[in-house]
Amino acid sequence: MRFISAKLLQKQAELFRLTQAEIDTSLAWLNRLRKEKQMIFKRGRKAAAKWPADSSVDPVVKAVHKVQANSG
Repeated sequence: MRFISAKLLQKQAELFRLTQAEIDTSLAWLNRLRKEKQMIFKRGRKAAAKWPADSSVDPVVKAVHKVQANSG
């Protein structure tokens, strides 16, 4: 059997804690981005609903209309 010192185990545990903290931070950042993206698309859909689909408005509004038409 291999002998693993308590000090080595403590270092590994600390490394795992730091890694987990980095993962948690990254996940929180990604979650914020996801929520911001949802808000932007909701605003875009609301703005696009105000304009006729065939008008020569903003290309983003046209794209939103196209996606809405294709999605069902």
